[in-house]
Amino acid sequence: MNNLVLLKNEIKTLLKQKNVIASIFLMNVFMVFGINSINNSNEMMMHEIKKTSTTISFGSAQYGITLGALLFCILTVLTLSKDQRKNTIDIIHSSINYFKLNVIRMISIISISLITVLSGLIIVLGIQNFIFNIPIEFSIYAYTYTIILLIPLALSIVISSGLYMITDSIDISLLSMGILYSIGVFSSNYLLLWVKPAIPVFSDFAGIKPAGKLIEYNRLLWICIAIFILLLGLLCRRRYTLTLFRSLKINMKSNIIPLLLFISILGISFIWVKEPYMNKYNSIIADNEEIISKVMLEEINPQVVFYADKGKMEANVNYKFHNNSKADYIKFSINEGLDIKDVKVNGKTENYKRKNSTNIIYINIPKEKNISIDISYSGNIKYDGAMGYAGYICNDSIYLLENSNWIFRPLTETKKMITSTGYFKAPDNLSLVTPGKLTEVTKEKGYKKWNYTLEAPSMDLAVFAGKYVKKELSLGNTPIEFYYSPRHEEYIKHRNIEDYLIDIFAFYEKNFGAYPSDKYPLKIVETSIYKPGGHSSINIVTFAEYILNRELGKKANDDIDIFRKSDFTFLHDINLIAHEISHQWWGTSVEPVGDMPWSSEGLANYSSCKYMENKFGEKESSYFLFSWNSNVNKLNNNYYIKNPREKKKLSKFYAKQLELEYKKMQAYHKMPIMLLAAEERIGEDKFLSNLSKIYYSHRFGKLTYENFLNEMDLTEEAMNFE
Repeated sequence: MNNLVLLKNEIKTLLKQKNVIASIFLMNVFMVFGINSINNSNEMMMHEIKKTSTTISFGSAQYGITLGALLFCILTVLTLSKDQRKNTIDIIHSSINYFKLNVIRMISIISISLITVLSGLIIVLGIQNFIFNIPIEFSIYAYTYTIILLIPLALSIVISSGLYMITDSIDISLLSMGILYSIGVFSSNYLLLWVKPAIPVFSDFAGIKPAGKLIEYNRLLWICIAIFILLLGLLCRRRYTLTLFRSLKINMKSNIIPLLLFISILGISFIWVKEPYMNKYNSIIADNEEIISKVMLEEINPQVVFYADKGKMEANVNYKFHNNSKADYIKFSINEGLDIKDVKVNGKTENYKRKNSTNIIYINIPKEKNISIDISYSGNIKYDGAMGYAGYICNDSIYLLENSNWIFRPLTETKKMITSTGYFKAPDNLSLVTPGKLTEVTKEKGYKKWNYTLEAPSMDLAVFAGKYVKKELSLGNTPIEFYYSPRHEEYIKHRNIEDYLIDIFAFYEKNFGAYPSDKYPLKIVETSIYKPGGHSSINIVTFAEYILNRELGKKANDDIDIFRKSDFTFLHDINLIAHEISHQWWGTSVEPVGDMPWSSEGLANYSSCKYMENKFGEKESSYFLFSWNSNVNKLNNNYYIKNPREKKKLSKFYAKQLELEYKKMQAYHKMPIMLLAAEERIGEDKFLSNLSKIYYSHRFGKLTYENFLNEMDLTEEAMNFE
């Protein structure tokens, strides 16, 4: 029988089966449910994000594959095993090449999956266009449905086919596939997430590339894995009436399959070992590294060019130190994706060496008082994790936090105020936000050169670029620059976001003291969802795009009773903005140092809570206090926290996760509760007055917990809330 005719007959047969029709229907229903996936998320940050082709296509594709991978796995195994279940295998063997029949059946199931995806796509597009009246971006749908839905659906079918041919058992093949499915959904390693991506949605601000490249690499790996499993299945396929081992003996006579199997193993190994996007050693390792004392960083002067289309950067960075130590070297924390080209110490070429199992390098220094180190490097920024990127470079956006080590970080002491001058070159379609003060912008052949100058208590240099609208605000003598995507301007105006920014700033100046810097403007910058939450460094505050990209809903000045009942998402957003702006006072200017729970995060959460109480009332601010108390009680009552010895029974990964969660709870939740408890004991006016005095006396300096208690006229007992 002609192969095409056989394929056509198999597809017709499948489409007549009730379980196939039910699978198509269920998957399409899930794809429709996925349109609203952002509001079904456990993460509040996702709720009420404005629906676009990006959110709708991603959500529907993700919901579709979550169910579809299971449905088509079961469908594949049932289809390939139907002759065995109906005891017709002898008849089939006598009339047709059974191997060819199973291959055609596998292709027919892939064809059914394509029909399912196309039917779901038509329904989703219809809902987006006719119900939501949202413009359709077909290029986004083509990418998302291919990479998120269609490829993993085909992988599920091919892998299931291979597993069934290997085991010749419905139960074992389905159980094996269930294990692979669980790994594909829940793994902490993005390379293993073949079903569900690590990110909740693609960015409306930065585009697909920063996260898409990880998903594409994952698909490449799993295509090789699927080919390997299928080839192994072909090698193990049972010959008529023969056992597995006798069938293997016959199948091995063909050299093609074993050769292809060997090539696929090499491909899988190469792709796994050569993974190009993740730091092998987490940047946090450097935080536990002992700094070199009596070596004082005084200046840092970077000259950086960003090749956004290639996701690449080139840098020449000059560091100046004052050396009063006997040290033979200075340590730097680096990003593994950046390759060092040249190192010079006091003008002479010097070698460097890498510390084993870290991203730390050693550079030898002479026994001289003044040390100047020049490091030239280039490459692509690598991530520490598959979500929450500290740095990336792409066509639509550049996002580089200090902890991405895009500027290599010296592990030394620092002068009280470090000076920094230099420039950053980026494509001229991007607006770049520099730290400190922008001194000059010049054009150079498709690029803009952004010169800056800065004097600050740390070398935490961060740079951001995008297709920004720049809005200049002001309060008194302090200029405020607000950078945001023009795509989100309607929401910003509708919700009066600019008024909130000024109001938050004014509240902190009134209660804590003048803005730390009289030299530099406060720069408030929208960034992508790939780094959720916000960040604060020197004179820059950032927060993720979802805060400015919600459904319009009610206006902020609408009826307050309705607002109290319905708009916790908006409250959460304003609280996050207030938290990050408060870091300009607590963290950037005054740096709390010491053991947990004492931290700048606790002071920032206390500050934002006070603002929320002042702006919206005690009832609204109590929402955050309730959340903090719940988290504190939850972790304090955790079995492994209450019984530290039992933690040894946990895997290293989960023990570390629990430890990080506990530290986060102490800093973000326990500390602000302690501060509110102390405020209640001595009175709000006195507490805020003393806090303001501390701010001025420790400006651009460090603040220990003991000094805080002494200057606040508090005891540890007064801070106790239990």
